[in-house]
Amino acid sequence: MVSSADPFKMISRIDLEELTGLSRSTIYDRMNSKSKRYDPDFPKPVKFGHLTRWRLSEVQA
Repeated sequence: MVSSADPFKMISRIDLEELTGLSRSTIYDRMNSKSKRYDPDFPKPVKFGHLTRWRLSEVQA
């Protein structure tokens, strides 16, 4: 389980799935503006080279 002790903590997609209960495909559908499940308020990912992470504080909000 992911702790919220650090407000700048970055989490992986697997952690995002665990926290939200959403599947991988649903997460990417929520981020895809062409999808009927698009959610403009869904937390935006941050790229670190080939890694993709999400800000824990945004996910929790």
